[in-house]
Amino acid sequence: MKLDRAIHSSYGNSASPIRRCLAGLILVVAAGGVAVAQAADHIFHNGVVVTVDGDFSVAEALAVKDGLVLATGSSEQMLALRNAGTRVTDLDGRTVLPGLIDTHQHTLSAAVSEADHSIPVIRDMAELADYIKARSQVLPAGEWIWVRNVFPTRLREQRLPTRAELDAAAPDHPVIFAPFVISPLASLNSAGMAALGIDRAFAAENPADILRDPESGEPLGLIANHRHYIEDIGTPDLTSSDEERSARYRHMMQRYNEVGLTTVVDRNTFPEVMDFYRVMAEDGLATVRISLFHALDTGSDIPLPVIEQEIARIAELPLHRDPKPLVQLIGIKTFADGGILSGSSYMLEPWGESSIHAISDRDYRGKLFIQPQRLQAMVAAALRGGLQFTAHAVGDGAVTEVVKAFDEVNRELPLKGSRASVTHSNFVTPWVIAKMAELEIVADIQPAWFYLDSAALLQQFGEPRLRYFQPLRLLFDAGVVVAGGSDHWSLEDSLHAVNPFNPFLAMWTTISRQPRYVDQPLYPEEALSRRQALQMYTINAAYALAREHDLGSLEPGKLADFIVIDRNILTSPQDDIPATRVLQTYLAGELVYAAGRAPDS
Repeated sequence: MKLDRAIHSSYGNSASPIRRCLAGLILVVAAGGVAVAQAADHIFHNGVVVTVDGDFSVAEALAVKDGLVLATGSSEQMLALRNAGTRVTDLDGRTVLPGLIDTHQHTLSAAVSEADHSIPVIRDMAELADYIKARSQVLPAGEWIWVRNVFPTRLREQRLPTRAELDAAAPDHPVIFAPFVISPLASLNSAGMAALGIDRAFAAENPADILRDPESGEPLGLIANHRHYIEDIGTPDLTSSDEERSARYRHMMQRYNEVGLTTVVDRNTFPEVMDFYRVMAEDGLATVRISLFHALDTGSDIPLPVIEQEIARIAELPLHRDPKPLVQLIGIKTFADGGILSGSSYMLEPWGESSIHAISDRDYRGKLFIQPQRLQAMVAAALRGGLQFTAHAVGDGAVTEVVKAFDEVNRELPLKGSRASVTHSNFVTPWVIAKMAELEIVADIQPAWFYLDSAALLQQFGEPRLRYFQPLRLLFDAGVVVAGGSDHWSLEDSLHAVNPFNPFLAMWTTISRQPRYVDQPLYPEEALSRRQALQMYTINAAYALAREHDLGSLEPGKLADFIVIDRNILTSPQDDIPATRVLQTYLAGELVYAAGRAPDS
């Protein structure tokens, strides 16, 4: 059974009564005559309606009633469903897609990430210097300039800025370049070193943290464990006023609607943030549906029974037991390893030496945060509570450990149907792929990482080790449900954010296998078809959220979440796909975004 057939069959035989009723109604109407009470509220005709149903049908027209899809078919068939009160829209040949779904974000964090000031795109040292200079002109002399969320592996030069470069950009301000709170290395300028009291003597007393010139002993401006010496500002403060948070969140939802997103997933949320999402939905201010994964603290110092009690508590939360159409709690998330940007993903083979990541131990394989037996107990507790379980796992070592835990728990508790997933799943193995298919484990994958990070990974690992870096075709062919996410958590430019959230860029990446700053596609045999790429952001993503019964395709009885775009991405030139422009976005049949229209008009 093909993947799309399997996904659709999971709900096709047990559709809701309203869906069966509507399907019957459509047959009666199509057979002859239109009763006034059965007319559509809105008909869209003369277009290309890509339904993403089990047959991947393409229709000419779409009819909507009471916020649901009433029918798809020819323009003649759909126009037969109108009466005097029906709105009719001529699509003029434009393409309609199901509303797109991003299965991995940190949505409110992204919304407030530029609350302090607007942050430009920074792709190389020149743009970094321009940003630091601009900050030096608005901050008083002597005040710290922090550069966060700009990763050396993603700069064209693929290195940290030097002390001299930071001095030239802001000689009168202390500057620290620290991409992560847990950055392996941070860069300081001379003023920053002076502010922290770092001189030759101090460097000699702290050789493990302060990197020095091997000949002169002079500190280089590179510091490990910077949090030992300066309080890290961390991520933007979420304690701003309710009005400001609401305004910024509404603005970010418009940015999501602008690129066709109608459903997103916050994969690491907290009670106060969950409550914020709930209030926004209840107040009628949400234009994006959101599913939530509750963050789970699984530190080794926390007794396992305490963690299991916390999972049981989360399972009883109202947004899980009584989910709403616009906001619902579906699972819990923990972290199995670190990441590729910080040199801490847990790999089956050693990382190799790296000046960027401060790796000198030739046996270093990254960081594994949860031991197998503890991980198994957490998975079992989640299954007993009816929660989806997901773990952040980037390296093939961590992914293997997570999938092994799923396999062990499955011996006692059935895993299939739970929509358990591996968040990121960047590096896998043939065994992992086969086991994920067998146990119906969803792969939550971010194509933006392939686009942005392959160049640095090629330099670090070499091409052979990237054979199983996001091998999407192998995953699809094995029957693994692959869902598309962005991991968007900072900045609002859809194409240039920290982890871009433009789904058309992501789809193009899966089709082209062309990384940034690389001369040719990387393992092009792993490229997806356009149909598969679209499935990642529609029906596969809906399946990952256990919402394939009402989202992910344009079929009778499903929610009328859909978008109108300016080109047919199934047939347009491949390299034009990232430039796809969304003209209109509808949520439950209501227009929530129109190109050229003011957000609140």
